Formats: sequence, C-alpha cells, structure tokens
Amino acid sequence: MQEAQQHLMLQQRKKRKIWISSDFHFSHSNIIKFCPESRGQFQSVDEMGETLVNNLNSDISVDDTLIIVGDIGFGKPAVTCDYLNRINGKKIIVWGNHDTRLRYSTEFASVKNIIGTYDYLEFTHIIDSKKHHICVMHFPLMEWHRKHHGAINLFGHKHTPASKNIPTNRSMDIGIDGGMMRPHLLDNLCIKLSEIPFKDIRYDAVD
Repeated sequence: MQEAQQHLMLQQRKKRKIWISSDFHFSHSNIIKFCPESRGQFQSVDEMGETLVNNLNSDISVDDTLIIVGDIGFGKPAVTCDYLNRINGKKIIVWGNHDTRLRYSTEFASVKNIIGTYDYLEFTHIIDSKKHHICVMHFPLMEWHRKHHGAINLFGHKHTPASKNIPTNRSMDIGIDGGMMRPHLLDNLCIKLSEIPFKDIRYDAVD
C-alpha cells in the first residue's frame, strides 16, 4: 500500500489528476440488462466496451492516475487485459469479487502502467492543504478507519444508478454506472463528501 500512497502523493505534487471508478464489467452481456439507466442503449458487449474506453480516455490523460475498484471484466483475461492497456493513465487496482480469473491469469502480467494491486487501499489526498483520508474497497463498509475523524469510504459493487447515487455519511458508490459511464475525479468527490455532516451510527452487538 505504501507504493500506491507514494505514487498518489507524487501525482498530487505534479498537479496530475487522480480518477476513480469501478465495475466496468467488460464482456458481460447481462450487465446491459441489469443496469438499463447507464447501459441500456448498448446493443452488444463490444459496443459497451468501446464506449467505456472512449469515455475514460476522453477524461483521463496519459499522465493521470486511475484507481479501479474491482469487477473489471467477465470475458477471457486476454480480452480484459487488452481493454486495460487501451485505457489512459497509470492504474491502481483494488480487486473485486469477479476479478479472480483475471487476477491469477498469466495474461495480467501484460497490462502496462500498473502501480499496484490491492484488496483494500487507504491513503491521504490533499486539496489546498486540507488532508482527506480515504478508505477504498470494492464492497461498501459499515465502519472504516478514521471514520469518526472525517475519513471517506469509496466503494463499488452496488451499481447504483446515477439518479439514485446520493452519498451518505461520507460514503459513496463510485462505480461507472453511478457516473453514467464516466469516471469520478477524486478532488470533486473529496470536496463533495467532506461537506456532508457526519452522523455517528452505532450498531449494537447481537447474540
């Protein structure tokens, strides 16, 4: 995790943008049916994949960084790796529940510009001298490190549509569907989530 933190801090000093997204589901035909608001216009997985790559590259420059929070692709690892190699920027991957085949494939070694891969990522992002502590995992968390001190939880998995993707308690679904097939700029997320009043929710243990 230290390697990712060092890279992200260097990117901030160089004024490079950091983006975050998840749940691309390349080559997954059923996701078109499951997510009609964001993907219902696609006639095929190829059209969906091409649109997604084009959208990402229209926002992300080759000098930027993209944090991908799991569930990258459902097809053959070689196909998913080809998509990843076509996406601009340096990449940090937080694995999701549908990434096992890709994660342990021999083809994954062919993916370029990978800074690191993790099951969980935690780092500090600085905007105008203000520190934002960020906890990232594919699944949403009920509790996360430094939550009571303003830390932010960013997650994927849920495929929340954009019309319903309202952040709560400094936690937000950053999946590609909630962004209408576009990535989220980390600066914007930190500013938006830090403005939300913190509500301390306690969960009593149940025998």
